[in-house]
Amino acid sequence: APLLRHWELQVPIPPPDAMETLVCALGLDIGLVGFLVGIVLIIMGTYVSSVPR
Repeated sequence: APLLRHWELQVPIPPPDAMETLVCALGLDIGLVGFLVGIVLIIMGTYVSSVPR
């Protein structure tokens, strides 16, 4: 338990610009994933709707 407390105290707080970069990178990643998921869903939707029933 003391080791864990010591380790937590040693973690440096990231500077504001690093936090900004991290938030920006996360936003870009989420946007890219959403974009890809949307394309896949559109392709699947057109494929399913084109199959004759």
